[in-house]
Amino acid sequence: MQIHKKYQELWADATEKSIGKRLGFIVDDKLVSAPMVNMRIENGMSSLYGYSRQELEGFKKNIISL
Repeated sequence: MQIHKKYQELWADATEKSIGKRLGFIVDDKLVSAPMVNMRIENGMSSLYGYSRQELEGFKKNIISL
């Protein structure tokens, strides 16, 4: 997924503060992923693994409707 350009600096700061910790992705009031952060992410790109295409499309639909 790509973080909107205007939020990339916030995302970079959040990931920097979370190095060595887990950062949760919550969609529709459900924790869908909590990956370990290894480094500051400045380009706004992040990935979710272990989900079907249908599940990911559902996440996308919920995120876009916010």
